[in-house]
Amino acid sequence: MLMYKYKESIPEESWELINSTCFQGIIEAFKLDKVKEDQVKKLESDFEILMRHYNSDNKNFIFGNTEIEITEHDVHSIFGITKEGSDVDITIDQKYCKGSKKNLADSAVFGKQTRRTITRKVIDDTLMEELRKIQKKKGDPRKIASLVIMYLMAALFFSRSGNHIEWKLILKCEDLEDIDRYNWSHKVLEFLHQGLHKHVKGEPRVLNGCLLLVLYWFYTGSLRKQK
Repeated sequence: MLMYKYKESIPEESWELINSTCFQGIIEAFKLDKVKEDQVKKLESDFEILMRHYNSDNKNFIFGNTEIEITEHDVHSIFGITKEGSDVDITIDQKYCKGSKKNLADSAVFGKQTRRTITRKVIDDTLMEELRKIQKKKGDPRKIASLVIMYLMAALFFSRSGNHIEWKLILKCEDLEDIDRYNWSHKVLEFLHQGLHKHVKGEPRVLNGCLLLVLYWFYTGSLRKQK
């Protein structure tokens, strides 16, 4: 994961900014290599078994006569992100038009909006560039903190087959002082159910959403029952 890869290069000021947000806990887990990005891939067979029990109409899982669902409280308990606050709109801006004055606000990291989404590779490359600048005393710790959170959004919470995140979400990740006022647990869960529903219907074949949430939710629930 990017946080583990660059943890020694990210300046303390950036870590302080990250630690002031609700994403501190999960980023710390990646930073310490306690959670690995490829864990979902290794557990793909287990996930496919779980999907056989998913009811897309009721957004829950059915095991025999038992129906259980992932709640916002579960998301909060697993990742530590906010479970109260305003809803956050991260839909792709379909009205975007290159050169239009009606486009979304400029990004502190990427400048004027020149596309609807930003890919994970662009986020990674931009972060490396900022870290190189830091070594020359020219980098911006705030941009680095925002880029780390952007990468978390693209790689984990709002993972897509195209590995991109919306411009609206980019802007939210740059607003570090207000980022915790949104109900991120609700949005992560909502996005996951949208991805699971599409997968059940056969499109796309690659699942969108935080698959790690489903696996952690299931295994932690199983462990509780065994005690």
